[in-house]
Amino acid sequence: MKTTRFLSAALAAASLVAYAPSAQAGESGNFSAAADSVPARKSGSTAFLISALSTFVPAGLGVVQASGTDGGAGGVLVFLGTLVGPSAGHFYAGKPGRALRGIGIRAAAVGGMGAAFAMAWNRSDSNAEGLAYASLAIYGVSALVDIATAPGSARAHNQKIARSHLNVAPVAIGPARTPGLRVDWTF
Repeated sequence: MKTTRFLSAALAAASLVAYAPSAQAGESGNFSAAADSVPARKSGSTAFLISALSTFVPAGLGVVQASGTDGGAGGVLVFLGTLVGPSAGHFYAGKPGRALRGIGIRAAAVGGMGAAFAMAWNRSDSNAEGLAYASLAIYGVSALVDIATAPGSARAHNQKIARSHLNVAPVAIGPARTPGLRVDWTF
């Protein structure tokens, strides 16, 4: 029983020392460690560019491909680029819920377009044309809104990490890698 406790404590101490970020005492006595514990800030312009490029590059390549010999592969590129691409900036900004909501809206619009085609099949008196146009408009507006609001997701991420928080992490101090604790408090 004592041996098991001793080995458990030794293993815990060894893992703290082995996996803890290095900290070195500076001249002022303060310890500096790797900034692994602080989440990185996200750039609004980068979020915008990721969303825009993830949408327009595949869509443009798909249009070029569709005008060539194999239209099917080009259509898939356009579809996936416009379905998922606008949400890429929200994923980058750490807002997966917002990104998935945009993808869901566009997927529902695709369902509306499918329903419009099904309603129009061999019928001339249906309101399929209106449903198709409305679904297409929702799809396009949703894509543009996702691209335009990606910088806002980055700002929201940055505000969230800027709030007051307390972080306690194990560190290895000095050249001897003595086990210790680092306390970071931002306010």
